Amino acid sequence: MTASGRSLFDTVARLRVQYAKWVQYRETVAELRRHNEHELEDLGMNRADITRVARAATYGEMA
Repeated sequence: MTASGRSLFDTVARLRVQYAKWVQYRETVAELRRHNEHELEDLGMNRADITRVARAATYGEMA
């Protein structure tokens, strides 16, 4: 395989991984949004925490 072919392959592979993570993030957000306030409180969170928690679960970011 040529260098440019390998580079294209690597780029496509990275895009597939990024897309899969994005899908997982969206699914996590959707799942958490289905919970009511009491259920979220039982999980130790509130609505404002949903995107942060989903991001941490998907990408490993604890910001």
